[in-house]
Amino acid sequence: MKAIVALANKLTRIIWRILTDEVDYDMKKAFAIH
Repeated sequence: MKAIVALANKLTRIIWRILTDEVDYDMKKAFAIH
């Protein structure tokens, strides 16, 4: 059970990092245009 929770936490962190990186990139692109 603990292993499953740890794996889920790791995946969530990776997905969150990818999502926030994409948002950050879009923000920079938007500011670069303006």
